[in-house]
Amino acid sequence: MSALLSRGVEPRLRGLLAQHPVVVVEGARAVGKTTLAQTLLDDGTLTGRYVVMDRELDIARADPDGWLASLPNGSVIDEKHSCYPVCCPQ
Repeated sequence: MSALLSRGVEPRLRGLLAQHPVVVVEGARAVGKTTLAQTLLDDGTLTGRYVVMDRELDIARADPDGWLASLPNGSVIDEKHSCYPVCCPQ
């Protein structure tokens, strides 16, 4: 895993995670979102699962509410845009 450059976002994200059950991290490709999430899981800031949405998409589509409810607090969903229709229907 590549080193995470300090850009001031990590302390802000840690503060938001302490206050809210869900925090969305979004941005352009290859800017370090997944690396940041993995870092927070590795150091224990996040205590749930690291979910690669592409691997669980069929399960999530079959029962979106049940699937989301099954995730422990502190989970990270690496969605790569595939979960928007499932997790955030319009």
